[in-house]
Amino acid sequence: MLLSAKNIGKTYGEEVILQGISLELDGGQSLAVTGPSGSGKSTLLSLLGLMLSPTVGEIWYKNEDIGKLAEDRKDRLRNQEFGFIFQSANLIGSLTVLDNVLVPAYLAKNRQMKEKAVNLLREFELGHRLDYYPSELSVGQKRRVAIARALLLDPAVVFADEPTNDLDPQLCSWVGDYLLGLPAQGCALVVVTHDLGLSARADKVVAIADGHLQ
Repeated sequence: MLLSAKNIGKTYGEEVILQGISLELDGGQSLAVTGPSGSGKSTLLSLLGLMLSPTVGEIWYKNEDIGKLAEDRKDRLRNQEFGFIFQSANLIGSLTVLDNVLVPAYLAKNRQMKEKAVNLLREFELGHRLDYYPSELSVGQKRRVAIARALLLDPAVVFADEPTNDLDPQLCSWVGDYLLGLPAQGCALVVVTHDLGLSARADKVVAIADGHLQ
């Protein structure tokens, strides 16, 4: 088992966001997390990706309880083992497209990734936008930059939050096809989505409502 959650929950004060969530994901599998807005889907994604810590329960990755790791080891896992595609792209406005993709390499002190970053951007039909800034890009172009950034260091798990949101049908189809093709290359995928076409093609689907698995 590559990644698993064991009875995890998240509360903020008296407010229960998630409760009693258990799930498993093997390497080379895709998992879609569905449910209405405000149900806790993005919180679950953040817990599995170590951007948040569970109030209760355990998160295991490669046979290790990663929820109990020191913060520096969590940082290393997030940077070198996990890739993140955020709903809002989360690009750095002061950096060019190429430098945004290279951020994980800079954090990992790996200075040998420029050629790979350029090749990813060319694959995503953004080779002519290397020196552009996020403010000069469309929503779809920003999303493709975010995907390239997430894949730069060959993560074992990619976490994607509404990756097809706000995209035109053609690009929505392309993003879905690309992400769902990652497990065939050995990369596990966890995707939060309202896109029924996307979730229907995942290896596993879980639904959340009111903070509980349905």
